Amino acid sequence: MKRRYRRDPCLSHVARWIASQGRRYPPDKGQAMRFLERLDPTAGFFSFRTFSDTEYSRSPGYDPLEKAVHGTLDACWDQLVTLNRQGAVVSVTINRTNGVGRGLSDIHQVRALFVDDDRGGDPGRFPLKPHIQVETSPGHHHYYWLVRDLPLRHFSSYQQRLAKEYQGDSRVQVLNQSMQLPGFWRRKSITEPRLPVVLAISGHDPYRYCELGRLITTD
Repeated sequence: MKRRYRRDPCLSHVARWIASQGRRYPPDKGQAMRFLERLDPTAGFFSFRTFSDTEYSRSPGYDPLEKAVHGTLDACWDQLVTLNRQGAVVSVTINRTNGVGRGLSDIHQVRALFVDDDRGGDPGRFPLKPHIQVETSPGHHHYYWLVRDLPLRHFSSYQQRLAKEYQGDSRVQVLNQSMQLPGFWRRKSITEPRLPVVLAISGHDPYRYCELGRLITTD
């Protein structure tokens, strides 16, 4: 007979404690708005993704905090805040979706290329200036280059080459990739929450496909 999984009561206790502490860490809506308005100022909706930040609030094969939420930031705000207080990471699908799902087939347009940099490199090293720079924690940054006409089929290969060129996280390459949304707390270290913030915004026009060769020199 198949054995039923029993959740460790100690994990449940910690999960409840994380949720009880959530009200001490109100999200910063201004940070989230600033990021989204630069990512896509014409968007009528965004596709958000949430999931547990720690093992304490999930079980093998089941994460009660894993959700896909579609809509404007205002319309989704209360739900995202509730999930964040319970210990969920709040992320946003960077590329434009159809507003129904966030699978690979739901992606309609590439909005940006990006690098997840955990090495604390100098942002001045990039031949093309990033449009958005986010500090996820001290020394850890996300950089975004808005793009105008990059074909969907080329997105993953460009992401892989960016990661190789700038020593970024090579796992950040799928077309439906979601990234941390500034303004929402991370609780991975349950005793030391951290708030990702937007460090810099550039008003430069989105780059064209033909310009991206300046950013990536490796094959």
